[in-house]
Amino acid sequence: VIGSTSPFQYQINVANAGPTDSFDVTMTDVIPFQFNISSVRASYSNGTIVCEPVSGQTVRCTVIRLRVGDVARVFVN
Repeated sequence: VIGSTSPFQYQINVANAGPTDSFDVTMTDVIPFQFNISSVRASYSNGTIVCEPVSGQTVRCTVIRLRVGDVARVFVN
């Protein structure tokens, strides 16, 4: 059983199935209270993704331009 003392990595995928590019796509997720968030990092090879500082258990990231068929990833530890 994973609890607040166990390390974890939570991956969130943000995808665009089309038919056009999307702009200012915001992903918001509330991580269960049982987990302590130590870091958030994001990866998107074809553009920019910016994550806000964590507020409580809420993770919020915005992709400036998400191209059709692309996936941006957010990793929460």
